[in-house]
Amino acid sequence: MKKNNTSLTLYSLLVLLVIHMYACTSQRGTSYPQENCLACEAIGIECLVRVNTYDTIGIKNGHEYVDLGLPSGTLWATCNVGAEQPEDEGYYFSWGDTQSHATKPSRKQSKYSNLEKKQISKYCTDMKFGQEDGKTELDAEDDAATVNWGKEWQTPSTDQIRELRDTVCCTWKWVDSYHGKNVCGFVVTSKINGKTLFFRGETYCWSRSPKEFCADILDLSKAAWDKQISHQRNPRNFIGGHDRGSFLHVRAVRKQPQDKILPALINKMMKYPTEQSVLKGVIQKQHQYVDLGLPSGTLWATENIGADCATDDGVDICWGDKYSSTQGNIRPGRFNIGTVFFKGLLKHYSFYSKYVTSAEYGNIDNLTELEPEDDAATAQWGGKWRTPSYQQLKELADTTNCTWTWVTSYKGQTAEGYVIKSLRNNNEIFLPKPKQKKGDEIYISKTLRRSYNRYVYGITLNEKHNDITSLVSREHACKVRPVWQK
Repeated sequence: MKKNNTSLTLYSLLVLLVIHMYACTSQRGTSYPQENCLACEAIGIECLVRVNTYDTIGIKNGHEYVDLGLPSGTLWATCNVGAEQPEDEGYYFSWGDTQSHATKPSRKQSKYSNLEKKQISKYCTDMKFGQEDGKTELDAEDDAATVNWGKEWQTPSTDQIRELRDTVCCTWKWVDSYHGKNVCGFVVTSKINGKTLFFRGETYCWSRSPKEFCADILDLSKAAWDKQISHQRNPRNFIGGHDRGSFLHVRAVRKQPQDKILPALINKMMKYPTEQSVLKGVIQKQHQYVDLGLPSGTLWATENIGADCATDDGVDICWGDKYSSTQGNIRPGRFNIGTVFFKGLLKHYSFYSKYVTSAEYGNIDNLTELEPEDDAATAQWGGKWRTPSYQQLKELADTTNCTWTWVTSYKGQTAEGYVIKSLRNNNEIFLPKPKQKKGDEIYISKTLRRSYNRYVYGITLNEKHNDITSLVSREHACKVRPVWQK
């Protein structure tokens, strides 16, 4: 009897799956029967639905998400919490409060902050605002996405927003009218699988990451983006901050389930590649190296992280961060836990949670080179790609190994930089001059300065010189030219 029940259950499941897939895939370009997806959820199936010619959308707890194939596996909701369509604004929330507001309240209020006294009772990361509690992300009970949409959903972290804004993963294009509905905003298109997402313009969305008396936000105002784009070829990350009493929107995210087989099978049936195969293709096809015949055997990449070609300078990354930062921006690095200015000594002291060789900077761990889990080259390109070490930069700059020739164009493309040609086998690479203010044209290494842990090694690059330096701040966003570890 047990065997018959099992057979019946499997048969029923297969029948339901076929009916469900037919119902969903037959609705291309139109609204689809959402109750079919909810029916599948009821028996433990999480399905992906083909709803038009360019998106693969899933349903969780009645809310849609898009898989952009991001390296972290993050799945982004198609609309804000409280919205029915991507172009709707949705509810307003103050940071850390789950109470929704259909219209924006006229006065600021904060659940865990005294706005007048500038005091914080929870999620305090700076002692000048209260007792530090070590909480750097919203708890589930204080997360508007989790409380309003269910435990599978959460407000995105700063790292997840940074990943979405990274030009390696996605393009962002401003449109004045989304799908003819007279609503402006950004269409986000994945470079990995071509899927799209829409964010309504002139709005702000919370992250779940606190910062001093504020919290990080995704700024979707076109004017702010235009300001940073005006001196760059491509838009970069724009992550701002807002005090916690402001009322902003929430675009929820959820994690890609790792232990469910059925979604992968449906993906395969629909002829979409899996995330793993897509990322493997990116590593194998897009990133190439050149053998310069160097004594160490180091193989140098042909382009920077975030670059479209050899003459593109790519994105800017702080030391220890895995994803790109605003160009030329100096901000607290990933492992910076605070900076104190001693007025009498006229000196700043920074404290770090990792990569410390002297007690005056934190707890000593004697780590002097970025580990793979903290290396942007490894995180973004995978495989054996690494940020170069001080010794590898020094070897490349050694005039007995290579010649460095300043040029204003390379292979027909207008670009300032150095052609680095091997004296051993005549192979060459091109290092474009970073498009940063004078004095900040730096390529960073993965090596910490032992005597002064606030700084790391790098190489400055302009038409007058190319010099190894040990005075690159860990908080300064720089270029990265990866190397392949043999």
